[in-house]
Amino acid sequence: MGHKNPNTPPPGYKFDEASVRRGRGGRLVKIIDPPSKSTAHQLEKYPSKKITEYTVNKYKGLVITYLTSNYDILPPLSKTEGWDYICVTDTKLNNSDWEIVNLRDEDKAVIGNKKKASSIMFNALNYVKKDYDIVTTMDANMFINEDLNRLVDHYKLTKYDVTFLSHPDRNCVYDEIKALLKTSKDKRENTLNAESFLLKENYPKNLGLFATGVMFLNPKSTVLSKYLINMREDYIKSPSIRDQVTINYSLYKSNKKLPPLLYLTLPFNDVIAIKHLTHTPITQPFISYPHNYKKKIKHFKKESLNIKIYEHTPYNNEKDLVKAYNEFMELIPSNGWALFRDADTLFLDYHYNELFENAIVDNPNTFCFTCVTNRLNNKKQVYDEYKGDDIKIHREIAIKLRKKYGHSCEILPLPPTLGGFCILLKKSVWKKIGGFKYWNSKSKILGVDNKLHEDLGKHNEPVKIIKGLYMYHWYRGGDYKNKTHLL
Repeated sequence: MGHKNPNTPPPGYKFDEASVRRGRGGRLVKIIDPPSKSTAHQLEKYPSKKITEYTVNKYKGLVITYLTSNYDILPPLSKTEGWDYICVTDTKLNNSDWEIVNLRDEDKAVIGNKKKASSIMFNALNYVKKDYDIVTTMDANMFINEDLNRLVDHYKLTKYDVTFLSHPDRNCVYDEIKALLKTSKDKRENTLNAESFLLKENYPKNLGLFATGVMFLNPKSTVLSKYLINMREDYIKSPSIRDQVTINYSLYKSNKKLPPLLYLTLPFNDVIAIKHLTHTPITQPFISYPHNYKKKIKHFKKESLNIKIYEHTPYNNEKDLVKAYNEFMELIPSNGWALFRDADTLFLDYHYNELFENAIVDNPNTFCFTCVTNRLNNKKQVYDEYKGDDIKIHREIAIKLRKKYGHSCEILPLPPTLGGFCILLKKSVWKKIGGFKYWNSKSKILGVDNKLHEDLGKHNEPVKIIKGLYMYHWYRGGDYKNKTHLL
């Protein structure tokens, strides 16, 4: 039966008492001050509480994805330090990001690609061969955008047996079945038979609905494996191929027979962004969900045709960087982007333009980007595995990072402030912040990039680092204190 959750919820949330009473575990709901009459209709527009940008706490984590019969294509992987990544598959794959693992016999025996993939998901703990703090299951057509340690830390995920995501649109399996009947995601007969089974079992309405694309499992739990076994069995027996039709029912049934399962339900949109449904500004999602990576590549190519980037190295005889920046911004069209790069920098990979364009397409609410380099004061922008100046070696690093991270981005925190060796800025946001400005009265060149970052922050405009874009920077040959040429 349901139980009260003894743990303290994350900041800005409370546990839904009704969900606990109905055996749905610690479902999180946002704490919102009572609205006035004039603002009551705006509640659905309130943004999610921003998760702490960085954490010193590190976890040993595992991400498991599953791919059957080339149903999807593995996207580029943005890795969290200290985490492992495995792809369970029945196909021959050659992927340097993921450790490829063959299906276990019990999963091979499941008939149908969709059934087989969800069987692997519920069977995930049997693929774990090392000691981990947390195991994340994830559909193969999802992108990881952010450091997963922050997500684990913010919601204290290791305190729970399992963490689910709520369905973004529905709270009842019977509503889900009605929606399925309007699609081709499953045969109509199978869906109706699944509904008949639930009605026969007297499964109540409005007991919640999980989105199964991502789950966070605690491999140290003493009860979770028993629940997952039941979920897998109930799913395989179900006439429907949709795991969302059975997962909440199975939890409800198992909760009556097994020891209580301590679980958390997170709001879907706090963790995942469904790209084609995102029309309003959002904070950087941890995971984004393109429906199909093949389609997404076509989408990138199509959308990139509408992006106009004008590359420029600012120059002014008076060493007035603000004037040089603003004069160039005046020249480009209103929908254009300015790519500013210092004179002592080099792009070393032919694909740098694609990385910029794809980052713009994939981050529609971000209007300032930068990249990583070998030398800079802001260490958040530095990738310095090689300290020398052999351009051939730097080119190899650029290619390696592109293949590893692609155009995936992460937010550049403030402070510290942006190092402006490379800035991609849209004209509309330049106008919004009132243009480039001086840092102080002592210099017309020093601190202009820092001031830009501060002004963007005041207007809630993020700066993002394109993790797979690497640029060589001479930067005074490593003599960081030598500023004589700037004065």
